[in-house]
Amino acid sequence: MHAKRCHLRLSCFRILAFGLVVGLCCCHARAAEQIQDTSCRTSTRAWDSMQEKTIALVSNRGNNLVLKVKIADQPEEIMAGYQYLCPEVIENSGILFDFGTTVSSRFHMQNVFAPLDIAFFSQEGTLINTATMKPEPPGSAGKRTLYRARSPYRYVLETPKGLVPATELVPGTTHLKLSTQP
Repeated sequence: MHAKRCHLRLSCFRILAFGLVVGLCCCHARAAEQIQDTSCRTSTRAWDSMQEKTIALVSNRGNNLVLKVKIADQPEEIMAGYQYLCPEVIENSGILFDFGTTVSSRFHMQNVFAPLDIAFFSQEGTLINTATMKPEPPGSAGKRTLYRARSPYRYVLETPKGLVPATELVPGTTHLKLSTQP
C-alpha cells in the first residue's frame, strides 16, 4: 500500500511538473507575442496584397501632383492600412482607400508608428477636408483619437505628414483623379 501511495504521489508530481512546464512555455510564448506586437514590421499580409497605382491631385488653379500609392479596396486592406508598419515604410508611401460607395466611418491611428496626413474625397473625387493624425503605436495609453470627414466620402488618401503640401489640398477645389494604369 505504501508503494502504491509513493507511486501515485510520484505520478501526481510528474503531472504537476509537466503542467507547470507547459504553462510556463505558454506564458512565455504569449509574452513573446505581445513583445512582437509592439514592434514595427517592414511588411504585412494586407500591405503586400495592396496594388500600386498612380493618382493625381488636380486643383482648379491648374496644379497637378502625381503620386504612386497603394490601393486599399478589400476589407482586410482597409482595416489594416499602415498598422504595424515601420516609419521608414510609411515615409516612402501613400495609401488610397476606396470604399466603393460613400461611407461615414472614422479613422484611428492605433498601432501606427508615424504621423500621417489624411484627405477625404467625395464619390466624385472632390476634396472634402484634411487632417493631420498623430501616431498611436502599440502600447500607447489613453483614449484613441478618431478622425472623420465633414460629410460622407468614398476615397481617403493617407500620406506621411507633410508629403503633400497643404497648398495643394484645398477643399472643394482639389480633385482626385485615378489612373487606369498601375
